Amino acid sequence: MTILSVAIRVLVFLIVAGAALLYYFQSKLLFYPAKLEKNFAFSFSLPHEEKFISYNKETLHGLLFKANKPKARMMYFHGNRGALDKWGQVGADLSEKLNCDIFILDHPGFGKSTGSLPTSEKELYESADAAFAEFIASTDKTLPIILYGRSLGSALASYLASKNKVQALILETPYLSIKAMAKVLFPFVPSFFVHYDLDNAKNIQGLNIPILILHGTGDTVVPYIQGKELAALNSNAEFITIDDGNHNTLANYPLYWNAVENFVAKISL
Repeated sequence: MTILSVAIRVLVFLIVAGAALLYYFQSKLLFYPAKLEKNFAFSFSLPHEEKFISYNKETLHGLLFKANKPKARMMYFHGNRGALDKWGQVGADLSEKLNCDIFILDHPGFGKSTGSLPTSEKELYESADAAFAEFIASTDKTLPIILYGRSLGSALASYLASKNKVQALILETPYLSIKAMAKVLFPFVPSFFVHYDLDNAKNIQGLNIPILILHGTGDTVVPYIQGKELAALNSNAEFITIDDGNHNTLANYPLYWNAVENFVAKISL
């Protein structure tokens, strides 16, 4: 057996093994949750209310920050890591700076949310639907609705925007779809191996509402070009480039807050 044939066999083995790992362990590759005890006490400077939402024999957990004389109500879907002990501060900051009611929740299997990690797109969307119903019931119905999705959560926000009457959508560091991301991370794996579509591109194409998309040129997790291409799919989308901003630092830039504050101000007129 020649060295070349051995090398080819090893390469084929690695490709097959990598594809198998991706196929059977996608939820482990996609989600990195932190768990919180049921009696965990949150400590934020703003008043907040814990929400427990029953769905499919499981429970979703979220935090509702109520502003004084709010201009709008916002539902926020966070990324694929951590839990509300950290992400809750993002909700508090948005509520304070934007003067909005903010509802932010943990995905299934994260924080105080029960159940296992979602193994399909359908499971994720079902949790989003249940949380949206609670959001609507718990906030002032006269206020405009803004959906906000960051990173992984961007597809949940765009999905709800495509299915419900809302006034605006904000996407931070979004991807075109999970399959598009898989081509970047695992170019040798066929797309049919990927269980999740989470297709932002499909979700936003028919939207006739204001859309704000923010992405940093220094993002090494979701390529900047995917956010830019996503914005080009809808003429209602405003695309904000944050030079040198990486996947987790956009809120450190004044441009981020200027863009979000101006966008929300227009929606709440």
